[in-house]
Amino acid sequence: MLSEVPNLAKTVALTWVMYFAPVCVFGGIALLVGWKRVKLLATDYAIVVVPYGVWLCLLLYDDSGKTIANLIESLFLGAAAAFLVLIRIIIAASPSERSVSSAVLIVPCLIAIGIWGFAPPFAE
Repeated sequence: MLSEVPNLAKTVALTWVMYFAPVCVFGGIALLVGWKRVKLLATDYAIVVVPYGVWLCLLLYDDSGKTIANLIESLFLGAAAAFLVLIRIIIAASPSERSVSSAVLIVPCLIAIGIWGFAPPFAE
C-alpha cells in the first residue's frame, strides 16, 4: 500500500517527473509548432500542475490497496495532458478561446479522477 511507502517525498518526486516528462516533451513540441496560433492563458499554464495535483490528492486520500506499481498512472495522465495541449493548439482559432482553455484544463482533471477511480491495484 502506498501509505506504507518509507520515503513518500521521493515517491511524489518520481511521479511528478513521470507526469511532467510527457507534458514537457510532447506539449512543448506542440507549443513550439503552434506558438503563434495561440494566446496562452493562465489555465493553459495550470495544465502542468493541476491534473497531477488532483490525482495525487486523491491517491493520498484513499489509495484503496494500490501499490507502488500503480504510480505508472501518472505517466498516462501526463500523456493525456500533453495530448490535450495539442488539441488546444489545434482549435486555437475558436471564437471563445477562454472556454476552450478552461475545457482543456477540466478534461485532464476528469481523466485524473477516472484513472484514480478505475485503475485496479497492480501487483508489485
